[in-house]
Amino acid sequence: MMLQLSFIEDIVQYADEQKDEIGQVKDITNQAALAVPIFNIRKLSNWIKNELFPALEARLDYKRYSEISRDLHKDVDDK
Repeated sequence: MMLQLSFIEDIVQYADEQKDEIGQVKDITNQAALAVPIFNIRKLSNWIKNELFPALEARLDYKRYSEISRDLHKDVDDK
């Protein structure tokens, strides 16, 4: 699950570099660690559902997500 959070954080960091609004959601993995200091999959899942997803969804519609995802994959493919 932390790998998935790291992936989301990479997307958000890329968005921040592109001056996209979704980039305002910062330090996702640190926020998760602070919210769930003793690892518990159920508590972490609840934090993701109740805190992270709403913060991301407030700044990102599906069209913009698709654009960011395409750009991110394009950057990786170019290397």
